[in-house]
Amino acid sequence: MNTNAFWINDNHSFQKYQENKANQKEKRIENDKKVLDNLKKPKNKEFSLDNINKINQELKEIEQKNAQRKQNKSKGMSR
Repeated sequence: MNTNAFWINDNHSFQKYQENKANQKEKRIENDKKVLDNLKKPKNKEFSLDNINKINQELKEIEQKNAQRKQNKSKGMSR
């Protein structure tokens, strides 16, 4: 009878082992999906294409204003 109890217990342990393995595999798959999703997303909003275009436009406007200031200063000095 002790032998039967041992085999029953051993089967139960083996089932638990298989369930744990399956759960670990599912968790690994979920984590891999999360990693892939995170890689697809831009990590930093500063590097999104829209934001880069917006910053480039702002820089052009600043350069134009600086060029106008230089022209105005040189006109003022020539008087």
